[in-house]
Amino acid sequence: MNTTLLTSLAALSLTLGAASGAGAAAYGADEHGASASGEHAHGGARRGMRGLMMLTAAAGDRDADLARDDFAAFLAAEFDFRDTNNDGVLNAEDASPARRAMMELRADSPRAQAWRERRGADAGPREVTREDFIARGLDQFDRVDANNDGVVTAEERRAVAEQARERMRERRGDGERRGRGWRRNQGG
Repeated sequence: MNTTLLTSLAALSLTLGAASGAGAAAYGADEHGASASGEHAHGGARRGMRGLMMLTAAAGDRDADLARDDFAAFLAAEFDFRDTNNDGVLNAEDASPARRAMMELRADSPRAQAWRERRGADAGPREVTREDFIARGLDQFDRVDANNDGVVTAEERRAVAEQARERMRERRGDGERRGRGWRRNQGG
């Protein structure tokens, strides 16, 4: 692996931390097990943008192209970085102390209770193997690789990012209702 790829990996890991990626149990699925398949209305767009950030970081430059094999190597290195206990799976044990504390604080939230009702009282976050982690990342790569040539170009990444921004704008109503306080400001 070249130095740029390793530097990008380190920068990405510091920037995104344990909350993003191609979908690990304590990472891609939330602490209550919401899936990376888009169960929540706005989660899909955020995950899509995180996936694009991973692709850009793996490329090492916003304008660089990224080959599928290079991205697979990047994902393998990312998995190794995240698998802190070296047990071959990503789970809650691999989460940072801060992430574990947040998981404990949210364990009794209404969202967590609703999730347990849907999935069963003893259901917990799933474990993600190295193969699954890499496969999810490569699925993202394949969705972005518009011409299926095994290389994601900067133009392909920009096009997908613009599509994601457009979907978010449509959900917001073309820029209306922006921000958390929009209801208060509408007098209702």
